[in-house]
Amino acid sequence: CDWLVLLHDKMPKEEIYVELKGSAVYDATEQLRASLERLSNSSSAWRKRCFIVFSRNPMIGTDVQKFKVEFWNKFKASFVLVRNGHEFKI
Repeated sequence: CDWLVLLHDKMPKEEIYVELKGSAVYDATEQLRASLERLSNSSSAWRKRCFIVFSRNPMIGTDVQKFKVEFWNKFKASFVLVRNGHEFKI
């Protein structure tokens, strides 16, 4: 992923994964999945959130809903798409 933010001073502790993409949501999802598998703390004490930041309109359909379910079931991670230029409070 492009960014991994670790929040140690917050309870629960949190891992935030950020992938920057033009409109390739599927590619971004694969990169986030690989990052979680390689870098994630498996402890349930760590909250996990994944963000895909896109600059062009991606083709969004039911795949995004499937990715959200998969990431929650496999990693206990939320999965959010954010348009470039928008703020998202963490």
